[in-house]
Amino acid sequence: MNKKIILLIIILAFIMSGFLLLIFLDKKKQKSPTDTIQKTASENYLPPIPSYNLPPIEELEKGEKLTIQDNDQIVEVENPYKIAQKVITPQDVLLYSDESFDILYYDYPGQKSFLIDLHGGVDFTTTRSNAESKFLEILKIDKDQACLINVSEGVSYTLEPDLSGKSLGLSFCSPKDK
Repeated sequence: MNKKIILLIIILAFIMSGFLLLIFLDKKKQKSPTDTIQKTASENYLPPIPSYNLPPIEELEKGEKLTIQDNDQIVEVENPYKIAQKVITPQDVLLYSDESFDILYYDYPGQKSFLIDLHGGVDFTTTRSNAESKFLEILKIDKDQACLINVSEGVSYTLEPDLSGKSLGLSFCSPKDK
């Protein structure tokens, strides 16, 4: 009987020491929160998007008009940098924002484009109409000119679930205008 108790104690001692060893080794492997944050930050670091030699903002803001050429069509619009509510980056410009919609201008290599983001308002039709009217007003162009440039409309799920996630064009442009 004593042999069984001694054998049981020895087995339990091995199990306990193995368990303690695992806990001790696991604690050594854990990193401090600052190490984790620094590693995550460096792993997820994205370098800034190159501005592909855009002039400084001060230079971009000088001209009254900006010429946009798309598919051999040339349209002059108000200078987005001059009328901007906020220049986010030299490539991304917020032209107008309210509780119903945002109008943005993008200037990337080979493509100058506009986005009308519809996200609030009473209903989709009214919000879209108001946003498109404001777009024409701030750029000082007419509907025919607007149909010649690259413009997308995005719709939030809360405004119109069926159109959410789809890129729409201006309502008054036919698909062949582009």
